[in-house]
Amino acid sequence: MAHHPHLELLDGRYRLGEVIARGNFGTVHAGEDIALGRSVAVKLVRDSPDGRVSERVFREARAAAQTQHPAVVTVFAHGSVPELGVSYVVMERLYGEDLAQRLGREGRLSVDATRQVGLDVADLLACVHLAGVVHRDIKPANIYLGRRGRGTEEVRVLDFGIAKKEEYSTLTEPGEVLGSFGYMAPEQLLGEEADARCDVFGLGAVLYECLAGRPAYPQTHLPTLLSTMLAGPPAGLAAQCPELPASLHAAVERALSADPGARFASGAELRDALAAAAGVP
Repeated sequence: MAHHPHLELLDGRYRLGEVIARGNFGTVHAGEDIALGRSVAVKLVRDSPDGRVSERVFREARAAAQTQHPAVVTVFAHGSVPELGVSYVVMERLYGEDLAQRLGREGRLSVDATRQVGLDVADLLACVHLAGVVHRDIKPANIYLGRRGRGTEEVRVLDFGIAKKEEYSTLTEPGEVLGSFGYMAPEQLLGEEADARCDVFGLGAVLYECLAGRPAYPQTHLPTLLSTMLAGPPAGLAAQCPELPASLHAAVERALSADPGARFASGAELRDALAAAAGVP
């Protein structure tokens, strides 16, 4: 697709290179901004006949661009190629790996590394929740551990493609399920309204996986997954991670509460709990 004449130079300035990532909805290419001579990443997504996919690409670009936070990937441009039915987002190029890759290689993270990932992601969620945005797909593959230049490793949150803000609510049909099994809150799996507490649940599942070295909810059969989630947070985390402080364990368990009312109400509350747990036995 990258060699099609309509895709050789997007927006008159972005030249596409090799595919560096593939997902359910499209591909991410290395690219070059020929006007400024800098490396970029270009996400290409095939539009759907009803236009919803292209609308979500626009929503991703807008949500990211409007969020002033270091954990958000900078978006430079957004557009479409109607001749090919493709939409695109031009973003900064990241160098590193996502958390799913890191866990696949190392098995688990240390308590301190897990807490830092949680603090960074929760702080980003605090920012977007304050703006009325719900990410809805917090999972290891959407948390990137990368560097800008030669700087220290930074946590970044990817893929605001299904993020939801009130004025965009018509883009989601009632009962439509968007997200990733195993990280979606029970109410989200049931197609109910997603709010900030769904992101809290997703981050709780990520933190559990980092600490335990295995997913909190590995079930792939929806009824089994739901019944497991509704039974409460998975047991055994303290045994899997004996060095885990009780305060951090309690924060993860609260984030994974089946009842949304029992969870932290927002990313800000979870961030504050993780910060308070730092160094507490």
